Formats: sequence, C-alpha cells, structure tokens
Amino acid sequence: MTASPFASLLVTLAQATPAGAPGNPAGAGSAGANESLLLWGLLLFGLALALVVVEVFVPTGGIIGAVAAVCSIGAVICLFGYSQTAGLIGLAAVLISGPVAMLWGLKVAPNTPFVKFLSLREGQIADAGPAEGEADPDHPPVGATGEALSDLHPVGVCRIDGKRVDSLAVAGAIDKGAAVEVVGHSGVQARVKLASTA
Repeated sequence: MTASPFASLLVTLAQATPAGAPGNPAGAGSAGANESLLLWGLLLFGLALALVVVEVFVPTGGIIGAVAAVCSIGAVICLFGYSQTAGLIGLAAVLISGPVAMLWGLKVAPNTPFVKFLSLREGQIADAGPAEGEADPDHPPVGATGEALSDLHPVGVCRIDGKRVDSLAVAGAIDKGAAVEVVGHSGVQARVKLASTA
C-alpha cells in the first residue's frame, strides 16, 4: 500500500529538526513555540486550499483567492520558522499546489451552478437581436442617405430618415452638413461614408 503525497509531506515535516533544537542551532526558542509554528503552518496551508475550493464555487472576483494566497505565504513563513527543511517543503507544496488548484478551478468552474446561471442559454441567444443580414428596426438600413449634423472625426451625429443617429465615418473625416450614406453598422453606430453626388 502506498502513502499519499500529503501523508508523506506530514511525515517529513514531523521529522524535520525545529530551529533552536539540539543539532540545529539556527534559532532560539522553546520546543512548544516551534511546534506551534508547524501547526500554524499546516493549518494555514489547509485553509488556503479550502479557500481556493470556495473561490471556485462562490466567485468573489478574486477576494477569497487573495486571502488564500496570503494564507499560503503565512504557512510558508511559519514552516520556515519551524525549520528550514519544513519551510522548503512548504514552499514547494505551495508552488506546486497553486497552479494545480488554478487549473482544477478553470476546469470545474464552468460547470458550477453560479457560472451556469451567468451563462447565456440557447433561448437567450435567439432573442439577442436580428440575425446576420436581417434589418434591425433601430438602425437605418444600409444605403439610406442623410446629412451630417456635426463634424465626423470619425465619430459624430447624422440625421438619417428623420432620426438623429450616432455615426462613424469609415473613410476620413466628414464635415458638418455633408450628405452621407449608410454602409453598415458597428454596435449602436451607423457606419457612414460621403454620399456620391452623381
């Protein structure tokens, strides 16, 4: 039977020589304080992993993820306070588990109820607006003519079919009062060019 990587990490951390213990003169302190650093390091690391899971299912714009990152940094600091070996193992665990957790979150997040609620469903796509090539009653039709009510450098306002329309000049600037022709649409703007005078 093989031990899990997490179990072997715990065994290695438990065997690490704490700072200030006999054989490790790197720091001073009581054995109880060092063991509490180990405990805090492991608890903060576990809390960081739990917060990453919560972030996937309850998106908060990265707030919970930032708290998880702070917990990870705190865990590594505590583990370095316990011993250099424990700190290096903790740092390696954070550097490996961070990207793995991120990839897992990207794989799982699209299937969570919250993201499904925010996603467009098939019925909503059909109601999004006219299909390609269909006329939109809110936009003047392609080929309609009108007059520039302001200078278009390249954006301005035109009167087309008796309506004020936000317009975008497709080729250069168009002066106020010039005749324009609709050649297409870009969002809510009519794309216009100078009307031919022939």
